[in-house]
This record gives sequence, structure tokens and C-alpha cells, in this order.
Amino acid sequence: YVSYFIDLYYYVLRPELSINLFSAHSFDLLMFMQLNFLKRWISYRSSKAALNQANRTMAHELKRQGTLCICLHPGTTDTGLSKPFQGNVKKERLFPVEFTASRMIDAVDCMDELNTGGLYDWSGTALPF
Repeated sequence: YVSYFIDLYYYVLRPELSINLFSAHSFDLLMFMQLNFLKRWISYRSSKAALNQANRTMAHELKRQGTLCICLHPGTTDTGLSKPFQGNVKKERLFPVEFTASRMIDAVDCMDELNTGGLYDWSGTALPF
């Protein structure tokens, strides 16, 4: 729901902006190796690393035409997708859909060409790749 809302909002108001939504940011190699025992997470986290690199590549290529590309981490949002994991999330870190969508729109509204290719959380804070 959040993704569709944000896509529609920016298609109309910020057509120069490309937003890449994802649900968990990738970990550095050390963390990846430490969590290797959780084999089910390897492909998931690898896909997030691939999204990060695709975003950086798109940002480089599309910058010439004035298009910004950013990745957004929405935080844990109260949806069916996160239900199995919500027991491990602190109550104050589980966000309603409306809050997530609103905060991400606010964060994106503050982005400019200096932010292109970056990874940001729902509050607009830069996250390391």
C-alpha cells in the first residue's frame, strides 16, 4: 500500500524522482558472514545489496537527465508482510502504514541532487550500504 501511494504521489508531483522501496537494508560482509547460519536470509539480503547497487548505477546514468534515484527503508510497517516478525520489534518501532507513507513523503521532499544514489530511512537519515 505504501509503495503504490508514494508512486502515485511522486508520479504527479515529482516526476524527476525515482524511488526504490525496500523493506530491509543490506548488511556489511562481516554481518553477512556472522548471520550465515540463517541460510534463509542470504538470498533476501543479497537481493537488497543488488538493489542498492542498481540504485547507485541508475543514479549515475540518470543524473545527466536530471532524475534523482534514492533507496528508502520504510522501517517495520504494520502490514501482512511484517506480521511474522512483529514479535521481535519494539512497539515504538512498528509503524502504521499512514505514518510510514507520510514520513517517507516528507523525507523524499527534502531530497535533491546531492542525495541521488543514496540509501535513506523513513526519516531521511542516510544509511550506510
